[in-house]
Amino acid sequence: MVGFANNSHFSTAFKKYFGMSPTEYAAKYTE
Repeated sequence: MVGFANNSHFSTAFKKYFGMSPTEYAAKYTE
């Protein structure tokens, strides 16, 4: 989580770039 103030900010930034939450991304690519 280096470079992010907190997990909420990370999730927001992640969703902005990937179009899905980190949880959704992980679920999609770990099946």
